[in-house]
Order: sequence, then structure tokens, then C-alpha cells
Amino acid sequence: MGYFGTFSAVINSKSDELAQFFKNYYKENIGLKHDNKIKSDVLIYARENNWVVIKWPRTYFLYRKTSKEISNSLQTIVSTVNVYDGDFWEHFFFKKGDLIDTFHSAPDFHGEYGGRNIELIDPGDAHLIATELNLEVKNIKPYFNRDESKEVRYNKVFPEDIYELLHGLVFIDFWDKLGINLPEEDVLPEYAFDFKEEFLVEENKRYFEDYYL
Repeated sequence: MGYFGTFSAVINSKSDELAQFFKNYYKENIGLKHDNKIKSDVLIYARENNWVVIKWPRTYFLYRKTSKEISNSLQTIVSTVNVYDGDFWEHFFFKKGDLIDTFHSAPDFHGEYGGRNIELIDPGDAHLIATELNLEVKNIKPYFNRDESKEVRYNKVFPEDIYELLHGLVFIDFWDKLGINLPEEDVLPEYAFDFKEEFLVEENKRYFEDYYL
């Protein structure tokens, strides 16, 4: 399906607070953009429904670490999603600096589960998320269904949804139930930043060394 994308949504925050976080956190390794913002590395959009959405660059793999730092620094909830080639999506749910829930739509995709029970790997806890956000669990839980039957995978969770459950972009429908709206690609962000190229190279190198070694 060919889509890669990583996004975070921060509740009870403002775009200028997040912009200041990025300046403080990355210091000289990041620069504020004033033109051609849409093509920048990091995009911070205007708050909508009490959520501020961040778009991460495809070449940045430390989004979980940074999401945790944002959640801790602002003492709030951060919902982060990652889509891999449109084939699967992951969800990381942080509260005040703690990762309290994870979901992976296809934990056996790369075959790296070491013989563990796949059903127990990142199953997602809809009850926890619903409780934290004061939502109805019935509107969240179906997105964590990993049933492989065609009746489930090749259908939408709800009639108003955009994507079928098997599609990695179904996270957009999931986010919609959380009150998060993913901005269209032509929407200008309120803030945009570019990383220094050498910083990205070193950070990603460190990530892969930690992951594989």
C-alpha cells in the first residue's frame, strides 16, 4: 500500500508550548522554518478539539523517545502512531512521561516475536484509553481487533469510517474517535522545524545500535 508516516497528538497543550519544547530539547540541532513549511522535518499544527498534532519526518526513528519526553515535560497525554508501508500501524499511549499502552496491528509482520504468543504482544487496552480520555470503550476497542478473517479485516469498523481495518491508515478513523483530526497535507502548520542532517544521522545510528545490539 506504500504509505509511511509518523504522527503524535498532544492533549491539553498549545502549539507554542510544543514549539518551545522543541527549541529547548533539541537546542542547536533544530532550526525554526519561516517559509516552505510543509516540506519541513517537523510540523506542529494548530490546536483542534484540545489536541495539537505533530508530524514527524520519515527519517526520524526516535519519535517514541521524544513523545515520552513531551508527555513528561508537559505532564500530559500523548498519542503517537506509526504506519509502515500502509501494511500495519502502531499506537503508543503516554501519560505524564510513562508509556501506559501499546498496540500493533500486525505484531508478527517481521517474524521477530521469538515464539511468544502473538495475541499477548502489544494488544492495546481500549478500556484504559477510554478511561483516560473519558470516552466510550465501544468506539475504540474494535480498532484493536486482530482477527484475520476477511469478514473483519476487509470491512470498516464503522460505516462512517474512511478505511478498512486491514489498512494502516485506519489509525485516522481510530484517532477520530479520540477526538483527533489529522490535518490534510496542504494545511499549513503553525510551526515548522528542520533538523540538522548530521544530527539525524547520528540519532538514527544510535537508535539502530540500541535496537539490534
